[in-house]
Amino acid sequence: MKTRIFNLLFALLLISSGATAQTLSVENITLAPGATGTLAVNISGATQMTALQFTLELPSGLSLAQESNECGIVLGSAAGNHTIKVTPLANGEHLVVLYSIEQKRFGDGPLLTIPVVAGDEPGETVGALSSVRTATVGAVSRVCPSATCT
Repeated sequence: MKTRIFNLLFALLLISSGATAQTLSVENITLAPGATGTLAVNISGATQMTALQFTLELPSGLSLAQESNECGIVLGSAAGNHTIKVTPLANGEHLVVLYSIEQKRFGDGPLLTIPVVAGDEPGETVGALSSVRTATVGAVSRVCPSATCT
């Protein structure tokens, strides 16, 4: 039986008004063909961030486990009282937006989990969080570099 290893560990430096850099990372995942699992996204140093959006590009051979109910994505403890909105895009990617009406800041730790399913055939093992944008309490918005996971 072939085993799929998706090395989805990457760090993204999110530049903010503070001196500390924030990082957004996705943990590694290993899935057998046809198996389901979750991608865990973590955040650290987000002392000023209240909102975050990115385009989720999954590696070839990996897809979201469901397409309804915000794609089954679950907010973690770092997201506190935030709201999530997931919008499918025409190219098969998904726009993910996390925000807080009350301008609550993100904490450190688990940000969200994304349920995924592996296809039957091995595929490419490259995905990304691209078009990353953040916002702070003072409504300062920043565009951040894309992150590629290989």
